[in-house]
Amino acid sequence: MTQENKNGTITEKQFLEKLKILRITGSSISELQSNSLKKLRNLEVLILAGNGINKRKGLYVPKNVKYLELFANNIINLSDFISGLPTKLLHFGLGRNLLTNFSAHHIILVTEIRELAENQVLKNLLVLDLEDNNIKDLDHIVDLLHNVTPVLCALTLQGNPCSYMPIYFYKIIKKLPKLMILDEEDVTDYNFNQPEITDELNPGISISCWRLIKIKQPEKKKLNKKIQDTFHIEVETLLLDEGLRNWQEKKIQKSILSEMPIEEEEDILVTKPEDGEQTNQPPKILAKSSKSKTPKKKLKEPSPPDVHELMLQDILRNDKQLPGVTKFESDKMPWSDIIVYKEPTIQLFIPNKNLELLRDTFRSQIIIRVVHVKALSSTKKTHKTKSIKESEPVS
Repeated sequence: MTQENKNGTITEKQFLEKLKILRITGSSISELQSNSLKKLRNLEVLILAGNGINKRKGLYVPKNVKYLELFANNIINLSDFISGLPTKLLHFGLGRNLLTNFSAHHIILVTEIRELAENQVLKNLLVLDLEDNNIKDLDHIVDLLHNVTPVLCALTLQGNPCSYMPIYFYKIIKKLPKLMILDEEDVTDYNFNQPEITDELNPGISISCWRLIKIKQPEKKKLNKKIQDTFHIEVETLLLDEGLRNWQEKKIQKSILSEMPIEEEEDILVTKPEDGEQTNQPPKILAKSSKSKTPKKKLKEPSPPDVHELMLQDILRNDKQLPGVTKFESDKMPWSDIIVYKEPTIQLFIPNKNLELLRDTFRSQIIIRVVHVKALSSTKKTHKTKSIKESEPVS
């Protein structure tokens, strides 16, 4: 730039016009004004990751930008973002925002308008990052990308609920034949000659424990009753426990009601005329207060209680009231030097409506135990079998 100036100086205008890369991250930017980037005519790379951008209006992107990264913001709606994008855009990063299928639908609406002017906004897009959003409908997003991104070769959708469907890879690659990279994996040699994949397959969790080795042999006590020792695998997944979720909702409602202020009821007195007194007036109704008759000061309305804080406090006070958590168990196997289980040992099938809970389960804690059961059975068949459990958590 200095060679173009005889004086060897750079003016602000020249600097802004020559700038090609701009990176602003972690700066708590919520909105960019429409004229803030207009002077950057030659800007090609714009990175605004890790800010708080959430407002639709006002985001102007220079027409020569080819790389736009908006990772880790609070973007919900795409209508105005898409309408302001340059047609030269090659990379568009929207990972870890708040996008849903409804948000993605704005792409197709704006694109249809652009088609009338023969100027598709995403016609040159090669890389699209949508990871860690809340997109649930796989068919919708695949059809959308098929229509508006004709040359897309790299797509990231991992971390969305739709990515946990069994037909995820198959359906995307089948619908987007030019795709080369899906979720950072090479799919150019994807094998379509696999067992038939249908939409009827439900997603789920498979847990495998091939064998248990060096389990101490249980001691046999000299009792009249026969003791049978068995071992099985036990799994707790709190987020998928419908009974626990219903219990939490009831506890929240109960906590809110218990924290709401209750207005004191006033006692009503009816005055009667004294003996011998005649009057045609109706009896007077007076309000009797338990406190002094001095006028009460208006109290400030209490702020609404924090629902989650109330629920936490209630659980801590009454932790013994937790309902029995649903446990998923494997087959019970007798003791041996090597205890072998089938594969998969435990399968949890999740309906498609709970894909978001399935995604969050993989981000949370799953409790797995090895449970030792001592069954005491009487010689008579009519008696019920009693059992004593000894849980051994797996570290």
